[in-house]
Amino acid sequence: MCAWQELTGSTPQQWLRDLRLTEASQALAAGQPLETTALRCGYSTASALAYCLRRDRGVGSRSCANAAAHDALGAFGSPAQAFLDICPGPVAAP
Repeated sequence: MCAWQELTGSTPQQWLRDLRLTEASQALAAGQPLETTALRCGYSTASALAYCLRRDRGVGSRSCANAAAHDALGAFGSPAQAFLDICPGPVAAP
């Protein structure tokens, strides 16, 4: 086994691909557009990035983007649920 693999546990190509996909996943989760993310992370097209995410991570680009929307809502899950959790029942008249 070469020194690189001993240090990282992967080939240089695998290590670089994982780094790029991690960066892309974080950008998509932060709400960045797929095309912009693909170009910034070294992919020639948005479809190339989407293919690699599906193949190597088992998630689609929409899943990453939906994570951003879910995180923005916090633990509530939806604006309606947030309202119900904050105000669960009718307010008693004084």
